Amino acid sequence: MANTVKFEIEQTDNGFRYRPLTTDPNDSKWEYINAVGVKSVQGVFQENFGERNASTRQRKNPIRYDNLATIIVNFHDINAPELTKRLQDVDNQATWTDNIAGLMQALSDINSWLSAASSSSAITSILTGNTEVPSVVANAASGTAGSTVAGVKSFSISFEGSNGAKDGVVVESGHVANFSATLSNGLGSMAYTVPNVADTFYPNSPRVVIQYIA
Repeated sequence: MANTVKFEIEQTDNGFRYRPLTTDPNDSKWEYINAVGVKSVQGVFQENFGERNASTRQRKNPIRYDNLATIIVNFHDINAPELTKRLQDVDNQATWTDNIAGLMQALSDINSWLSAASSSSAITSILTGNTEVPSVVANAASGTAGSTVAGVKSFSISFEGSNGAKDGVVVESGHVANFSATLSNGLGSMAYTVPNVADTFYPNSPRVVIQYIA
């Protein structure tokens, strides 16, 4: 992982802007994002990202994050690269912390900025329909049965701990499954059972983690 530069991000009349915090004025100019060009805003959360292992590369790595929370902005212009920013590198948004709550707050703020920039119902629909809800933890005791939300476009589900089950089939700790609906369709509900045996590799186990895209 390369060294990174802290940056500022803030709301504008047309959407939002961001800039790196560097001593070189040529590298610290504001970049502006216009709301009408935004297709979707997503959030990705990786828990205990950057834990050291025995590899030489990781031992020499100067950067370590306990968690890694990332915002990804995609654009209608297919030639425009996605904008990816890590919350750990944000300097001026105190509530954007490197946990689920902080990532949800960042998504909420950015969507609010984009929605406020346009009175068009289309932009609001775009944001509502494509914003990813990151890492929704199954709020149930270990061993409890539950089911995923029906009608979403896609979701992933991961099992942290042993004796979990997916549609009645027992899965191993660390099992991850991804599901996507065909165009204009939604997925059905899927049954799961929360693991009941903790796994030391996952500090918050036993649990199920679900990630939806509406």
